[in-house]
Amino acid sequence: MNEGSRIQCYRLGRGRVEHIAHAAHYRLFFLLEGKIFLKSQVAGKHLLYAKEMMMLPAGSEISCSAFDKSKFVILDCTVLRAKGNVSYMEELKEVALVYEPEKMVFPICIKLEKVLNGFFGYTMDGSCYTDSYDAVFIFLRSLYTPQELGALFAPMIRVELKVES
Repeated sequence: MNEGSRIQCYRLGRGRVEHIAHAAHYRLFFLLEGKIFLKSQVAGKHLLYAKEMMMLPAGSEISCSAFDKSKFVILDCTVLRAKGNVSYMEELKEVALVYEPEKMVFPICIKLEKVLNGFFGYTMDGSCYTDSYDAVFIFLRSLYTPQELGALFAPMIRVELKVES
């Protein structure tokens, strides 16, 4: 794992548990391999299978229990407030208000999985590659529809809308 960076990568053996520290911001959780049970006071309990992703809530520690040998990436969402993403996030606000997400877990498309697996090795060596972090968000924007991303980011967007009101 690369602590203190915007991309954190984990490998867990079967039966292992990892506690992901409290964060003040939202994070995306991408399960690349395995099967994991996530538990949080804020997000509740979720069973994720390989090639699934979900938004992790701000303000809560997350417990990850691996049923199988697992590999996952956690990506901070703080860059979504940066210059290049502000206008896009404004567009997603409209979508997030209209579409009520039916589920919290979303599939990872094949192209995004390849990108995340490629970055996994770079971040595991202890280096922080800002370009790779930004590239993941570029791929998200190009591979998913605004409706899909609006549903994925809905928890974060709705909290921000409440703060603005």
